[in-house]
Amino acid sequence: MNTCIVCGKEASVTIIDNDHLCTKHNEFYELGYVVIIEVIIDKCTFEDDGTLLPQNALRTGKAAIIKRAAANKVLKLSKEKMSKFIFFVQEGSVEIMKLHTVCSN
Repeated sequence: MNTCIVCGKEASVTIIDNDHLCTKHNEFYELGYVVIIEVIIDKCTFEDDGTLLPQNALRTGKAAIIKRAAANKVLKLSKEKMSKFIFFVQEGSVEIMKLHTVCSN
């Protein structure tokens, strides 16, 4: 059984890089959103190239789902890296993002 890289529930869809998503998170992916998840950096196991795989990330439980364009402004990553659906950030990052977010209808 494949599990969703975001929530760990049973995955129904495979997206880029053989990552798996549940139905709920696939809907966000298809609508152009990305997931930003806080992790405890010192407790994570990184690959030799610096990559953090979902199964090696010790998550704090805090996350944000935002439009890819907004994430690009915040994360300022290369086009290649911005093609991902899930991004890991250090503790406190989601709270900082919330403080600097302005919502309007």
